[in-house]
Amino acid sequence: MNKAEFIETLQFTGLTSEEIQVLLKAADLAFFRKITSEQVKLILMSFEKDLISEEEALQELLNISIEETRARILLQNSIIKKEGRRRPSK
Repeated sequence: MNKAEFIETLQFTGLTSEEIQVLLKAADLAFFRKITSEQVKLILMSFEKDLISEEEALQELLNISIEETRARILLQNSIIKKEGRRRPSK
């Protein structure tokens, strides 16, 4: 369902224009969060597979508006995963 169809459907519910706008903003925010989450996964995966450096990964995370503190924590977690895969099993 595209945005116009969604608005048309909402109009049949009796919602006011303001209520419809709030729902549209909520839907846009949910979509943005989903896209950002997928971007974070791709950046971290690229780092873990040594396709990009830690500095590049940090910059990419910052470029998609991830807070620096959160970005550094995500990278530390990826470093731990990366190092764990490199250790030989006993």
